[in-house]
Amino acid sequence: MAEDSSVVFEILDGVVNSVWDDCMGDIKEAENYINRGKIYTGYRKLNQVNRYRKFISQLGEFKEDYKKKLNKIYIRYGEVKKKIDNIIKTWEEKGIEEYNNKNYTKAEEYFRKILDIYPDNMTALSYLKKTKAKLSKKDPSQLYMQGVLAYTKGDYKLALYYWEEVLKIDPDNEKARKNIYRTKEKLQSIGE
Repeated sequence: MAEDSSVVFEILDGVVNSVWDDCMGDIKEAENYINRGKIYTGYRKLNQVNRYRKFISQLGEFKEDYKKKLNKIYIRYGEVKKKIDNIIKTWEEKGIEEYNNKNYTKAEEYFRKILDIYPDNMTALSYLKKTKAKLSKKDPSQLYMQGVLAYTKGDYKLALYYWEEVLKIDPDNEKARKNIYRTKEKLQSIGE
């Protein structure tokens, strides 16, 4: 019987080590993305740790050593998640500041970035709605140029949004149509 339990714990040791390696690898990779400014990709990577949440809590019930080791995963997870939350808070503050300064295009960029990560963020949703109302009063050439600006900054999703707005107002705008095509290809090539 004692031999059976030692085999079980040997197997569990391997499982715990495998979960540890996977989770800590995901967390490290997420942090690397965040440090390179790829917040959305980092957020998605960090959330992969959640796939183990129930499993980890169950493993922790078998042995105190497992519980301690696995709790370290949640500590690291929390540290990286806090980084993301601080970035979101900064984006929110900057977005509101840009909105109040009537820089609606820049404000919209911040609110869209927030919503890419937290689609239910009420502040970003509210301000984005107000920002869109302000921007909708612009003519197609201004929207087109906002798309160009967003594209040159590497915000391809926002550029795409502006050029699609141009086509809603001016369906025959070939420049916007070509840029939409190129931008979709670019997004596809970078996997977004």
